Amino acid sequence: MENSEYRKQDKQDLQDKEKTISKKTVNADGGQVEVDEVSIDERLMPVIPFPHHVFPKQLQKFIREVSKSIHINTEMVASAVLPIISSAIGNSVRVSPKADWLEPVFIWLIIIELTGRGKSPLLKILSKHIKQLQSLSEKKFSEEMNTYNERIKSNKNKKEKDEIINPNIDGCQSGYVKKPKRKHYFVQSFTIESLTNVFDDDPRGSMVYRDELAGLILSLNQYKKSAGDDRQHMLELWDAGEWKIDRKKESKYLPNTGVGLIGGDAAFKINRNISGRFV
Repeated sequence: MENSEYRKQDKQDLQDKEKTISKKTVNADGGQVEVDEVSIDERLMPVIPFPHHVFPKQLQKFIREVSKSIHINTEMVASAVLPIISSAIGNSVRVSPKADWLEPVFIWLIIIELTGRGKSPLLKILSKHIKQLQSLSEKKFSEEMNTYNERIKSNKNKKEKDEIINPNIDGCQSGYVKKPKRKHYFVQSFTIESLTNVFDDDPRGSMVYRDELAGLILSLNQYKKSAGDDRQHMLELWDAGEWKIDRKKESKYLPNTGVGLIGGDAAFKINRNISGRFV
């Protein structure tokens, strides 16, 4: 299907004009806010249509239906789909632009839009299936843990308990039960320490989902008495690099990290929330 069917662009005469900035008053959060309105020569910054054709036809149809149902453009829906797809692929794939150069496929996206423009409804629709998968996974994990704990309790002899917990002990009996691991389809409220458990359980990676991304940014280092290294770890997470975290009680080495990230922020809040705090 041609891109023109997705987006009808206004055809304006290309005229010589300089970049101009003017003030515009818009309604947001129950009041009026003054924002910058920017006009740029289209020949210098052409608007490139989103390549919807790269998606399977079934996904193209889904994008159109979501766009129509909540009255937002298809580009916004299609862009929001990308971090979710990248999280599903996870660490199973690396892209090699050049020899000896590997890049993760995780995508981070912040939807910057004024309040009431469909940002939250879009994220709610796209996260619905993922939340359902997480719910089913939690139920399965709970059942597996109950079985595991019952098997541990049934072995009254400590040696037998050790054999069940540690499969590498010589003479391990057939009663060995592997401790279940939780599947993490998405994470929402977390600390860097808790993310180490996520990657321990699921080296494939996960997805960070926050309707208001400002909450994540403002929470960095909130549990530390002094300035911590949460920001550094988040920046390293962008590269899906390895982590070696040493704490008083234990040390962890994680060769595989990585998350897709999707969230939103109001257009007039993004500078206040991020500037000087994260980048």
